[in-house]
Amino acid sequence: FVGSVRGVEETDEDLTQKLRAYNATRTGSAFLMSYDEGVGFKCMRGPIGNGKSVLMCMYIVHKSQQQKVIEITENGQRFRIRWSKWLLMRHSIKIAKQTTITTWNQWFGDKTRWVTDPYEGRYEDEGPDGVLTRIDFIVLGAKADDVMDDLQSLELSGAWINEATQCPYDVVSHVFTRLKRFNPCPASDTYLKTFHVVMDTNSPNEMNWWRKKEEVEQPKGWLFFVCPPAILEERDINGRVTYVPNDIEHAAKHGRRPAENVKTIDGGYHPDMTYWTDMLSVLDEDEIRRLLMNRFGQSVEGMSVFGDVWNPARHRVPAKEAPLMKGMRVVCGMDLGRTPAALFAQMRLDGKLVAQKEATTWNERLRNGRGGLERMDVVQFFDTKMLPVLVNFYGYPECDLTIFADPAGKNYNEVVSIS
Repeated sequence: FVGSVRGVEETDEDLTQKLRAYNATRTGSAFLMSYDEGVGFKCMRGPIGNGKSVLMCMYIVHKSQQQKVIEITENGQRFRIRWSKWLLMRHSIKIAKQTTITTWNQWFGDKTRWVTDPYEGRYEDEGPDGVLTRIDFIVLGAKADDVMDDLQSLELSGAWINEATQCPYDVVSHVFTRLKRFNPCPASDTYLKTFHVVMDTNSPNEMNWWRKKEEVEQPKGWLFFVCPPAILEERDINGRVTYVPNDIEHAAKHGRRPAENVKTIDGGYHPDMTYWTDMLSVLDEDEIRRLLMNRFGQSVEGMSVFGDVWNPARHRVPAKEAPLMKGMRVVCGMDLGRTPAALFAQMRLDGKLVAQKEATTWNERLRNGRGGLERMDVVQFFDTKMLPVLVNFYGYPECDLTIFADPAGKNYNEVVSIS
């Protein structure tokens, strides 16, 4: 592919000097050239800066140049044309204008005209065979209040959903129902080709619908392309995490494909891949995981509180080294709400705080014997769960008791059964 950007004062000669070829990455080449007969969704997930959006622009042009040729008459002239209609979608039109359309214009802006209200565009380019390739665009925001109404009447050849994981799945699925409908010459016996819904994204949270489709459901008619990470994780002998660039050397060491799009990042080649490594100081662990390592982000639901910080060899001690001391101060941490929990701890003589007992609302009889958390208010929880532990193991009330409680306890309705 060849793309260009025209400045305000640039002539055709200046523009010719700026023409540049597009070289797809390995994953991008697979996306472009894969056999996709019967495929409804083609999806790419990768780290930031690996060229996903540019690839989608190239894919749209690539497919539209394969459209069937028809003859039409406009303004008294009859000519041959390859005509397609695509939806461009981001979570909002404002962001689509700032990102999705800006990326398109960087490559095909000299061949595309845009209008607003509604936001539409038209790309036209005459091929070497003299046939005009025309792409009509409709731009929509997936989170707009009237997006379902706007989709209802669309007739499309294909759709590009940019950063698709930011868009609700019910909108994504509804986009697919608008394909196989575009036919600008209904009186003709020629039926035009229909393409796909193409989507790109950085790795989302593991609870996002994308992860469910890619790793759990794996529905028929969906193709997923996963790009190699930009950064790799390594651990030293003490378990400490360090991050290294996914260059050829480290990729071979870890048995991974090296990072892609390295030569085009920041206008030049970076042997040390500083475009990505410089981000390590400003991103948190989950962002590094999602945006640089191309892994699904971790949900806090059902996760341990301490995560990777927990080291059993360091933080666990044998029971004989943490004896229960009746009559001595007990420190209790409480999580409130409708399924409260409590942790009991005492200070050892060497000054270390040791957690010894817990109380939860777990009930083995719930869920047909599989067990589950029983809902109860804090008063019932203290009387039936906490008090027996305090009395039997710590000699309460003959010991001092200090409780640190969840701030949710300030909400009366959240900790008692009576509202």
